[in-house]
Amino acid sequence: MPSIPKDLHVIDLKLGNGDWDAYFIRNIFNEEDANLILSIPSSVDAPEDKMMWHYSNNGEYSVKSGYKVALESKENAEASDIYTEAESLREKGSVSESERERKKERKKTQETLAFSLSHHPPLLPPPPKWLHKLGRGHRDKVQQFIAITGASEKVALQALKASDWNLEGAFDLFYSHPQFKSFTDSRHLEELYKRYKGRIVLITSYLENPYADMILADGITLLCNDLQVDPQDIVMLVVSWHMKAATMCEFSKQEFIGGLQALGIDTLEKFCERIPFMRSELKDEQKFREIYNFAFAWAKEKGQKSLALDTAIGMWQLLFAEKHWPLVEHWCQFLQARHNKAISRDTWSQLLEFARTVKPSLSNYDAEGAWPYLIDEFVEYLQENGVMQNDQTTDWSLKR
Repeated sequence: MPSIPKDLHVIDLKLGNGDWDAYFIRNIFNEEDANLILSIPSSVDAPEDKMMWHYSNNGEYSVKSGYKVALESKENAEASDIYTEAESLREKGSVSESERERKKERKKTQETLAFSLSHHPPLLPPPPKWLHKLGRGHRDKVQQFIAITGASEKVALQALKASDWNLEGAFDLFYSHPQFKSFTDSRHLEELYKRYKGRIVLITSYLENPYADMILADGITLLCNDLQVDPQDIVMLVVSWHMKAATMCEFSKQEFIGGLQALGIDTLEKFCERIPFMRSELKDEQKFREIYNFAFAWAKEKGQKSLALDTAIGMWQLLFAEKHWPLVEHWCQFLQARHNKAISRDTWSQLLEFARTVKPSLSNYDAEGAWPYLIDEFVEYLQENGVMQNDQTTDWSLKR
């Protein structure tokens, strides 16, 4: 959540080009208020003087029109003179035609720009009206469902009603039926995408830039900062797997938006809330296998059939750290000493099977098995160097 200054002015809600910062606005205000702000033309003259949010001592905030602020300000002599003149005319019971027009114009400005945001707790919008119609037990379940899944109120209510208000049943429905996760706001997704999309400067205007619509390394770094996740964290591999990303450190618009839609994510808050779930997917044996196999194509250079050795070693160290395979460092040392070549897809996929099925002591290794030649050489390397692990020191299941 962005840091909010004590007094937030309209200028704080604008981008450098004068447009509304839709992403920032939607992260501060609830949807109704955000839509109201964004509906105001961003080209209004001197917008920084037309609206100001004011926080009270108890943490509530309200909005004042800049016109009222100007009239109340003793430092603004012109506004004070206008106010005094108007009051004087009112006391005399005579208001000129020009004053009426001036008042009408001011009122129009106030009605356009000053809208009520009173009695909202800071950064937390009040519960939706329909929530008050539910019993306390049902309200608690809705809030629990939202907190765990990151789903919207609408989806939470639908899933809970469909499961006869059984919380566990609602979770099962949500995670097993894509339609429950597909309620995302395309406008919000577009705003997220624009936040992370790179700004590419074309060297020549005559050549089409293939990266114009891509989220590249800088954008992914910003995304990681927003998610409070290290760019080297394995969960970013899981994120890329969900997005079906073709290449490391790149998301196309289709990959980014499509992946978030499938996850039921349309805000940064929902994204943050889904990170623990995505991390837990590594504990699922089938999903880990899919993520592992996905990583080969994702990490290799474009146009190459094999994976560069240094990249492969880095990926193995990352992936097998999740499984605590005790031979991973010996494998990497063996490759650097004896192989020093790119890694084929077959070797990549077969190593996972080797790590899963062959004991660290090699006691159940079948020399006549259909292992790739490189893995057979690795076993010989271990035997030559007397590297034998105690079977009790490994556990293929995840350890955290």
